[in-house]
Amino acid sequence: MKTIHVGGLNPIGRVKTLADALHKANDDDTIILHKNEIIGVTINKNVIIKGEGHTLTVEPGVAGMIVNAPLILENVKFEVGTRANAIVNNSKAILDDVSVKLKGPIREFYPIVVNHGSMEINGGRYTKLESDSESTTQIKNAELYSYYGGDIVLAYSENHSNLNGSVYISNSVLNSTTITGNVHIENTTIGKFVNIDDSEATLEHIKLEQKSTEPSVKLKKEPERGPLENQLSSKYCLKIEDSDVLINEYQVLESNDNFWGIVARNSFVTLQTQSNDVNQTAHKIENSTITFSDSLDQNHWVLDKTTPSFVRSTINTNMNIETAADKLNKMIGLKQVKEQFNTIMNTIKVQQNGADKNYAFSNNFIFAGDPGVGKTTIANIFGEALFEVGAIPENKITKVTVDDLIKGYVGQTASNVRDILDKALGGVVFIDEAYQLSVKNGQNTFNDEALSVLIRYMEDHRDNLVVIAAGYTKEMKEFLASNVGLSRRFQWIEFEDYTAQEMSEIFELVRDSYKDEYDDERLKAIIPALFDKLIQVNLSIPDVNGRVTNGGNGGLVRNVYQQIVQNRNNRVVNGGTNKITKEDIEFGFKQQIQAALSRKF
Repeated sequence: MKTIHVGGLNPIGRVKTLADALHKANDDDTIILHKNEIIGVTINKNVIIKGEGHTLTVEPGVAGMIVNAPLILENVKFEVGTRANAIVNNSKAILDDVSVKLKGPIREFYPIVVNHGSMEINGGRYTKLESDSESTTQIKNAELYSYYGGDIVLAYSENHSNLNGSVYISNSVLNSTTITGNVHIENTTIGKFVNIDDSEATLEHIKLEQKSTEPSVKLKKEPERGPLENQLSSKYCLKIEDSDVLINEYQVLESNDNFWGIVARNSFVTLQTQSNDVNQTAHKIENSTITFSDSLDQNHWVLDKTTPSFVRSTINTNMNIETAADKLNKMIGLKQVKEQFNTIMNTIKVQQNGADKNYAFSNNFIFAGDPGVGKTTIANIFGEALFEVGAIPENKITKVTVDDLIKGYVGQTASNVRDILDKALGGVVFIDEAYQLSVKNGQNTFNDEALSVLIRYMEDHRDNLVVIAAGYTKEMKEFLASNVGLSRRFQWIEFEDYTAQEMSEIFELVRDSYKDEYDDERLKAIIPALFDKLIQVNLSIPDVNGRVTNGGNGGLVRNVYQQIVQNRNNRVVNGGTNKITKEDIEFGFKQQIQAALSRKF
């Protein structure tokens, strides 16, 4: 093994050019560059070339190095002209601290090409790497960028690095790169326009950073193919297409409203343990399945409007995460609602697994029942549950009344409803007292406008919007009957009034929340009988609208408790006990009974 010097003052082993050195070298020799050089050489021997920071210039239309034998290349700068290659690798090449500077409007040709070989890159900044499907590429501690840089990198596909075959990348920065094959990426920052296409890929400890990058070259004029603006259909950090990808821990470093974080098309993506420090950004899925494992991603997952897509959650049951079902089961009463909830969730899960022949069950709901029985609370829980199982892409709920929907002149209502529903897409819209939208005998043009838009959105956005319409049972039945298109688009869920025992349990929850104490704990036992008596009075007397109910709702419990506390407070200011007494309890219930009896007159 000998050392050959190119240029310099060494009296022994010195030659004039790299070509001379390669001609003189044997396998395992080392070549040291002492000068810059213009090159176009073929390497057929296993050598080490140490550049000492010097520049190798590749003139237009030339392959600077054709590598046919194992090569180690260290500390070299390439300056590559138009339609030229720095390196064409047909064997194995290791590049340590190599950089490539492109000159001129380079198109189509890639400075570094791996052709039926392997390339190991350690350090450096690169534009336009290419490897074929029979190659192995390993990149560590390097940066990959577009030639043009900025947001115009997708204007021409040849501005991308294009890696195929077996690809391993670690501790690097990726921009403007398309990867196809068997892919493993770890501890890497993904900046802009990174594509995983037709691949099986694992990404670990990934950071998405949406900040702008300066172009690698300053253009004095637009390239000959025309203006670069408006060339991009969308901007994104990571696009996954026709691939099966596992992402273990990712983090959004910087959010940008003009960018998607992740775009998934025709793919299966599993997200495991995301970083706790994740900035909110928007992701987009088209005809894909996103599965969350261990934790839910709180970012926005926007479904394509024309294709069925799913966002699913497989939450690790060993983790201390309270699911929507947990929250519902902790609530008092609502037995019928809970049963229907479980049926709905099970049906959705079966639908997603394809076992139900994809029957088109509605995921829109009527919440029918008296005020104060938990309809709004359950709507929030439903929205969260539908997000957890992947029926909707976002955990959000938009609450509106009919007054919010209806506007003052013909045509304005339709536009207003569309605006509200557009903002609600991806989640749940909750319409309280929805029966006020009923159109009777074709007399209400504004209501008809609103209903027409609502029905259209329910039809066109089945995978992207859930509508919950709430109101009194009788009025909601009339609401469904007012339009032939409504009944088949809703599932009916009846909210029962609370029983005396359930109201007593709610009463105790209220008392605990205020940390109030009885002066005698035995007083707790008399509460159910008093609620039963109050219920019987309510059942005997219709309300102001002629409805007969047991009055069993959360509002009634709070009203009773308020009267009890007020009686207690009158005693406290006169120096009496601040604990709740039997007198306080009897006073509170007496007040509510008298209020019910007053409806007779």
